[in-house]
Amino acid sequence: PSSADVPETPVARARRPRQSVPAGKAAALSLRDQEKHIDSLKKENFNIKLRVHFLEERLAQLAPDQIDAALKQNINLKIEVQQRGLEIKKLKKLVLELERELQRLQRGSAREQHHDLDTRLQDRDRDLVAQLQERERDLEMQLEDREHEIMELRRAQDHASSERDEDDSFDHHNASRHVRELDKMRAENEALRRQLEERDQLLIQREDEAEALADHADRLQLEIEDIQRRREAEGIERSESRAQILEEREEREAVEDDLNAIRDKLAAATIELQQKEDELDLRNREIDDLIQEHDRVVDVVEQEWRGEVEEARSQVEELRDVCFLVISLPFCVSFHHAIGPCRARKRSKRTTPQYHGARSQHQRSSCQV
Repeated sequence: PSSADVPETPVARARRPRQSVPAGKAAALSLRDQEKHIDSLKKENFNIKLRVHFLEERLAQLAPDQIDAALKQNINLKIEVQQRGLEIKKLKKLVLELERELQRLQRGSAREQHHDLDTRLQDRDRDLVAQLQERERDLEMQLEDREHEIMELRRAQDHASSERDEDDSFDHHNASRHVRELDKMRAENEALRRQLEERDQLLIQREDEAEALADHADRLQLEIEDIQRRREAEGIERSESRAQILEEREEREAVEDDLNAIRDKLAAATIELQQKEDELDLRNREIDDLIQEHDRVVDVVEQEWRGEVEEARSQVEELRDVCFLVISLPFCVSFHHAIGPCRARKRSKRTTPQYHGARSQHQRSSCQV
């Protein structure tokens, strides 16, 4: 059957694009959404296994000219399995990041956040100051190069003035050119100085911004300490009420139970992800075995075709020999009929030795023909 008559295989249907969770949006998923995504991955894994089974059944019915198409479909399926494995690894990494974030939120505090903010501000200020200092050094080096060029031009101008008596017109032209170059260098030097001043002003502005950010951080720290003191005072006031203490204890226990449930879900998700990775590895090995079996089938078919070709060639050679004999036989009969009337005229010559020798040679030639 031709490839146009072959119905759509499960592998061909597997080529349709699937919706995956983007890496940027994965962090916004809740645990319930993650569980749904894991369930969808399980369903897709089962579908892939089912497609592999259907593919094996289909390959048993394929003709030799369709084996290449089946191999291409298997390669696409293997690529898809690898992509699904990458998605599972990303999801596993996301689960670990969520677990670390949960632990960080449990032991985090406002003071640590303030320290992190202060550290980031200091790092940014140091980087900015280093960049400005590097730019300032570059500008200073350029300024020194320009000043050196100006000194060289001045010496050239003095030298041209000393030789002015020898060739006034030539010296005047060179002096004018040197003066123009000197003016140009001075203008560039002035522009570089202005750039340096602008960089200094920018550095001062950045330092002012850093100081303002530091003051803002100090104010935030004072506000955080004030909030902590008020919370401690409120805690002392609440501790006077036994009912409130019991309520807070129950709330804390409920929160701990929720955290334990979340940890259990995360552990279950991790185990399921590991199982899925193992299943994917097993499916990859099955696909590799299937590809090897396909290669073996192709080799067997190719050997059978070669044997048939050799047999056909031998039959063609035999037919060619038979055709040659069939074509040569009428020619020999016509030749003998043509020489019959000449025998009566040559009977008188048969007794000569020359006749017997020529007759023997003629008979040999006729037999060869």
